[in-house]
Amino acid sequence: MIHPEIFPPHRNEYHGEKVVYKALSRLSNDFEVFYHVPIFLRDEDRQTHELEIDFIIADLRNDHFNALIIIEAKSGTFNY
Repeated sequence: MIHPEIFPPHRNEYHGEKVVYKALSRLSNDFEVFYHVPIFLRDEDRQTHELEIDFIIADLRNDHFNALIIIEAKSGTFNY
């Protein structure tokens, strides 16, 4: 299952994330997928910064916790 169940309309500009979201939403219920998960990190000056993880996927096949996968989605054009 994917959380949230519908891709948030206010994030439509994040095309790469939307493509990955659609693909991950087709996974079986053996996987729990979380989209746009906020995290708080502290730098060396102990300042706290809010960031986000694009996708966290828990592999729960065979009624066991097998793996945790983190995906950072990117899209765009590369020029050189």
